[in-house]
Amino acid sequence: THALGKLVDGKVQTEFAAVAAGLALFAQLALIFGAAALEGLCEVVGPAADRELAGLLGVEAEPVPAPTEEPERSEEEELAILEAERLLELGHIEADQSRDVEAQKCYQDAFEIYRQHGHRQGEGLALTGLGGVSLDLGCHDEAIEHYNRALQIYRDTGVKRREGVVLGNLGSVYRVRGKLDQAREHYLAAITL
Repeated sequence: THALGKLVDGKVQTEFAAVAAGLALFAQLALIFGAAALEGLCEVVGPAADRELAGLLGVEAEPVPAPTEEPERSEEEELAILEAERLLELGHIEADQSRDVEAQKCYQDAFEIYRQHGHRQGEGLALTGLGGVSLDLGCHDEAIEHYNRALQIYRDTGVKRREGVVLGNLGSVYRVRGKLDQAREHYLAAITL
């Protein structure tokens, strides 16, 4: 058997070895840089790894929150939400290619669909995209407006991670404008969530 693997139904589970090695590396990095420096890494690999890493570090893992209940939607509504999600993805691609006007249209169209169907978190995502495009276009006041609207949605819905992202984005707008005190304020608010 593999040194870090385990025998299950007569087969060595090599995936376990990779996960164990990765968690050991996380633990070493946490000891070197401090556990706070690795905040959010486990979000990428999932709650099980988060609990495993916490065990390796000798700390208590945060409880895994229950998934938010989405309202029951008709097939028509589900298809509309799917369309909005694809529009967001297209908006990201357009923005990545510096096609800001096209990205802006995708984000605006996605926002309208999400709004029509009461999908608040989707509205927040679309507004965040609109804020980024507005910043790229040099429309700082518009970027701030979009980001503030998204921030309010994330606060209303309790999505702390997205709230932190938007606070950081607002900090970037203020930094670009040369308003360093306001930028610092927003960056610190994002860190302390």
